[in-house]
Amino acid sequence: MEDWIIGVIVACILAVALIVLIIILCWKCKKFRVCLKDDVENQIQTISGKLADRDVSSVSGLENKAFQSATQVRDSVHVQNEVTNVQPGDKLKVLQEIRDAQNRVAATAQKKVLDIEQQRLEQQRLEQQRLQQQRLEQQRLEQQRLEQQRREQQRLEQQRLEQQRLEQQRLEQQRLEQQRLQQQRLEQQRLEQQRLEQQILEQQRLEQQQWYVQVNTLTEYDDEEDDDEEDDDDDEEEEDNRARGRRRGRSRQRDRDKSRHRSESGDFSRKRETTDPNKTIDLHYLSLQDAMNKFMNFLKAMENDYHNSNFRRVDRFVHIITGRGLHSRNRIPKIKPAVQSYLDTHNYTHEWKNNGGLVTIDLYTKRRNYM
Repeated sequence: MEDWIIGVIVACILAVALIVLIIILCWKCKKFRVCLKDDVENQIQTISGKLADRDVSSVSGLENKAFQSATQVRDSVHVQNEVTNVQPGDKLKVLQEIRDAQNRVAATAQKKVLDIEQQRLEQQRLEQQRLQQQRLEQQRLEQQRLEQQRREQQRLEQQRLEQQRLEQQRLEQQRLEQQRLQQQRLEQQRLEQQRLEQQILEQQRLEQQQWYVQVNTLTEYDDEEDDDEEDDDDDEEEEDNRARGRRRGRSRQRDRDKSRHRSESGDFSRKRETTDPNKTIDLHYLSLQDAMNKFMNFLKAMENDYHNSNFRRVDRFVHIITGRGLHSRNRIPKIKPAVQSYLDTHNYTHEWKNNGGLVTIDLYTKRRNYM
């Protein structure tokens, strides 16, 4: 757009120069004024038509410029008219003034061209600055968008990592809770098993005490009956029987002390136990009370050992030496019936050997019957 404006201005300048030349050549002609007016009007119409065809928006500016050019031409025509009326001596002066006017017009036109060029360059510079600023603004916005996108990705990544951490914590807590519940359940089972075992042992202890009380009661009744029968003898043999009873009592006391001493020292029973690979206890030369106490303590200890050995069948047999009662009073056995009664009462599987002086007890069958 600026190029064709410059072209129009140059054309106007050339037209003005041509008009000036025509004026110089025809200043003596009488018809110069009429022809000059017609030519100027035709040129103005031609330039106005071209400008209207090229750009309607700049018609007013160009018409103003054309009007100024026409005004200058009319002024020059007026000057020529005056020149015709001037004396011949003043013609050179007038021509010099005309040339000065033409130079001023040319300088003004050139200045306008330079101003227009400067305006164009300034507009171009401003347009470049605007484009540069727009590009920088776009880059800044793009950087902001990328920065926001990066921050959003970082936020999402942190959120994902936080979720994973929380999920791991939840799983770890769940695992610990399961372990705690498992340990608690095992502890409850162990305590329940201990409670049942204590219940069983307590029940066995009470049964043993009850049986022991019954046995002692029966033994006392037997001794009282024997004493009553001896008192019913004849008066003649009363003194002899008392003496015999005292001797028998002293003998029984000596045997009781001897058996207690052997039991405390453990020589006799240790000899029996070391000769037998299985567990064995000897109740010879013991009173009924001492024998039953030793028997029940031994049987309880063997049962505990058997339970702690995970019920192995190789350790399930124990042997009890009761004797046949040959050393008892009136050769009536007391330890053997008491042991037999205890085993039958508590459902022990047993077998008598050595003519009834040795009993073998099976602890495994006792456990199976109890379960």
